[in-house]
Amino acid sequence: MSQSLHNETKKVTSACWACPFGSKVVVGYSNGEIFIWSVPSLNTGNGSSASDYYSSQSTPLLKLNLGYKSEKIPIGSIKWLYARGKASRLYVMGTSDYASSNLLQVFECLAQFI
Repeated sequence: MSQSLHNETKKVTSACWACPFGSKVVVGYSNGEIFIWSVPSLNTGNGSSASDYYSSQSTPLLKLNLGYKSEKIPIGSIKWLYARGKASRLYVMGTSDYASSNLLQVFECLAQFI
């Protein structure tokens, strides 16, 4: 799957659920970006239309970057560890042609994102 944004093509390289209820997903891209997206429930009995449902999905809840400043390290894998209402952790493993080993970064996410 590829996504083009601002004349930059990026590929999804990893994804995982970021909540025990299935309402958030984390997606890692080949350009080092990590987006946390909200996944609304399919219960549309609240009177909202299908266009409202899909238009609300155009902006991620949170955008992160693996690397420092303009460095773009591709995402190799992502794992979310839920901490039962406390700050959960997102483990991100990057890959780099320039480094001899993979790069690990840990993000601590507060309860408002889960």
